[in-house]
Amino acid sequence: MKKMILPLLMLMFSSQAFASAFDSLNDQKLQGEAYSKLLSEAQNITISGDIHEGEKLTTILKAAEDYHAEMLDLLERGESIEDMKSPVSSVDTQCKINAQKTGAECIVFINFKPLGETAIIFSVELNEKQEVISISNRAEISRGA
Repeated sequence: MKKMILPLLMLMFSSQAFASAFDSLNDQKLQGEAYSKLLSEAQNITISGDIHEGEKLTTILKAAEDYHAEMLDLLERGESIEDMKSPVSSVDTQCKINAQKTGAECIVFINFKPLGETAIIFSVELNEKQEVISISNRAEISRGA
């Protein structure tokens, strides 16, 4: 049974955990692909905006990845996610496809407890099936309370 649960949880996290519950399946797929591409290319992406000295995109994304890892661990053990110790309270990705349907502007929102939010704004290029094929080499960071 446990061998079945882990793959299902991983699938859930890879395709839907980064998307709002009210988004269509196509939107969730795009958002999951965009987030995955952001993670895989983070070390090659230059960030600007509200950043701290020496901060890198990989550092910012580590908080979100630690949050997802802790949540997965708790769920695997059958424990409540209300017991999470992560400073992150939620991670959400939203993407808006351009009029030509060749790209999308995406934002990853990382919300912190008790207050605080970091937004990572980036662009992805899409193929004719609206699948992510590449990511911009620049991202904008915005922070708020």
